[in-house]
Amino acid sequence: MNPEIQGCERPPGDVPRDLLQAVRGVVFDFDGTLVATQIDFAGMRRAITDLIHRWGLGDSVLVSTDYPLEMVAAGCQILADDAERAATLKREAMDIIEGFEMQTCPYAAPFPGVMDTLEQLAARGYRLGIITRNGHKGVRSITSRYPLHHEVLLTREDVTQVKPHPEHLFTAIQALGLTPPLVLMVGDHPTDVMCGRAAGTLSVGVSKDPQRIADLTQAGADFLIGSVPELMVLLNGE
Repeated sequence: MNPEIQGCERPPGDVPRDLLQAVRGVVFDFDGTLVATQIDFAGMRRAITDLIHRWGLGDSVLVSTDYPLEMVAAGCQILADDAERAATLKREAMDIIEGFEMQTCPYAAPFPGVMDTLEQLAARGYRLGIITRNGHKGVRSITSRYPLHHEVLLTREDVTQVKPHPEHLFTAIQALGLTPPLVLMVGDHPTDVMCGRAAGTLSVGVSKDPQRIADLTQAGADFLIGSVPELMVLLNGE
């Protein structure tokens, strides 16, 4: 984490819309926000849970998290005194996770209007970044077919701590040459909002699903939109 761009976690509360006028950069989540991948996350979670059990780590790991990447990290931490075993567990787990991603990513496409919106934002001078917990191989299988406009793209392999840890977002902000108060974090999952709040950025939740909207609101989203193209309306102050 670069101390020069450390944010300050913002307290909950109403956010004046005129703060949007200061925004100079937008960092997007990838899967579910820009692109519809249809990854079987429930299946992925079951497969990683089974792996953790096979390694005899279930009682220690599964009570703390149900996110696959965090399960793997917790398991590796337990095995920290045996680097070879920890590396083997991580390799097996990442193979499983990548396998699920590659079932659908080569056929995935951006949501309607996303590519045009990114081009419009860039034309207006906004610096654009993408951060994702997905792996490089799956993401590349999409961006090679659909050139989503961005200046920085950070997958899980590019950072030590993935979102919701703010390091993921801090690293993107640094690469864009900005500071947290000048950035919007845009995503469809509460972890995106949590990441933005922890980093000190404004956060925009993206969803049309009532339950997900409630989850984004509870996580502390500053603004809510139904789709990425609606971001232009928000930034226009309408």
